Amino acid sequence: MKRGFILNKMAIGLYFLLALAGFLNAAVVEIQILQTTDVHGCVFQEEGRQGSWQQLGHLIAEQRKQYDDNHLLLVDCGDSCQGTLLATLSSGEAPLQVLRELRYDIWVPGNHEMDFGVPRFLELSRQYRDLVLCSNFHPLQGEDFCAWKMFERGGARIAVIGATASYMSHWLNGKDDNLCRVTKAVDELQRLLPEIHAARPDMIILAAHQGWLEGNDARGVNEIAAISEKFPEIDLILGAHTHRFLPGQRLGRHTWYLQSGCKGRALGVATVKIDTAKHEVVDISSSLKYVSKSTPAVPLVSPVLQKWQRVCQEQLDEILVAKLPYAVTPEGRPGVNCSASELFCLALAKASGAEVVFHGALATKTLEAGKPVTGKDVFAFVPYENTIFTAKLTAGEIEQIVTEQWAQRDVYTYCGVWGARVKLDAQGTATVLRVGKDKPDAGKRYLVAFNSFTVAGGGRYPLLRKILQTAAAELQDTGISTRKAVVDYLQANQQAPLPMERWIW
Repeated sequence: MKRGFILNKMAIGLYFLLALAGFLNAAVVEIQILQTTDVHGCVFQEEGRQGSWQQLGHLIAEQRKQYDDNHLLLVDCGDSCQGTLLATLSSGEAPLQVLRELRYDIWVPGNHEMDFGVPRFLELSRQYRDLVLCSNFHPLQGEDFCAWKMFERGGARIAVIGATASYMSHWLNGKDDNLCRVTKAVDELQRLLPEIHAARPDMIILAAHQGWLEGNDARGVNEIAAISEKFPEIDLILGAHTHRFLPGQRLGRHTWYLQSGCKGRALGVATVKIDTAKHEVVDISSSLKYVSKSTPAVPLVSPVLQKWQRVCQEQLDEILVAKLPYAVTPEGRPGVNCSASELFCLALAKASGAEVVFHGALATKTLEAGKPVTGKDVFAFVPYENTIFTAKLTAGEIEQIVTEQWAQRDVYTYCGVWGARVKLDAQGTATVLRVGKDKPDAGKRYLVAFNSFTVAGGGRYPLLRKILQTAAAELQDTGISTRKAVVDYLQANQQAPLPMERWIW
């Protein structure tokens, strides 16, 4: 009897331990967080381009086979609406249709979402409001976007906070200042986290259109390093904006960081184990699943997408110039010996009537001599949605702008001058020797043209921004597309050589 009693007691104890182990295991759930970002309108698979939302769709479907919708969260971190002719023709609508069709849970807007104007962004965000998550972009007319949401996956409560690029004021050119206000993500987190903690989440995620950088960011574009240090309770940051492919790393004391690159080339996959009893993440691992040439493209059946794809293909194939008599290349220095910037300046001057133009080379595309120029060529040469702005400036103000630009001459945002011959001294300080064929008149204001991106300043050109914002400058948006100005110039000058002059000495 005694031996049987002991065995029974042992069996009961073993049963209790197994039951306890089962209970504890039941409290730990595994979910997947999938991320795309900076796809830049690359919806359909195209010859010569590796990466598209169609191929990402296949990778997403593969993950859905392993994790059902109750154990999976799908997030896009922005710069979705601009970057291809398809996106341009639809003014950003086509890429957002993809988010619907592939069943995304969250969309965080990026800075390029504003390229068709803040009013257009607000119009699109109203249509997709259930997806938008953004704590630091505040429309001044109408209610704020949802700053954070609680999602339940596998019994775990996951709080997700959205944040766009905090430096948006350096991206916008000032004409839409009455429509929105952009705040620092750090400040919004300081405000929101007590509220989020009170809701007892098991995991906290920040989905941000900002990227992690190793060093200090003098312009304050990317706050990720500071956020990970200041808010270690954030378990996972999904980053963006810098186009880096980062499969996963630890930041600060606790936070895990993942960034899935750009142009539809990779899907970020984070596998997370969450203890719902202790309300904590017990493990995170992540990787990037890359698109290859053999990755299948899922069909996208939205009628809106099909319509825009047909229109887009027609315009890509259209021959705009039968045979270009000269090559136009981004090589060289704008304002010195760069034929791409010279073409831009000639086109902007012709379209706006400006006497002086500031511009650089927008891309790496070369328009080859002796070959036709198609819609596809032009879009690769002018890949951004810029309009032409004009301002009335003195020769002294032109000198200040050239001096400030020259200090950034090795940065891609640098603009050379056209229409004004300028001499630089050993310190890089500019003196205008003539405007057109005449010596500068100290009392005269000259009509000067820029593209809208340059006008915004990008945080690198505060003096330019200050000069353009003065009442005397009479800054105006002509509404003329930079791309259209280039096409018009090429078509009107198909036989003549491209004038080239060195403006900066």
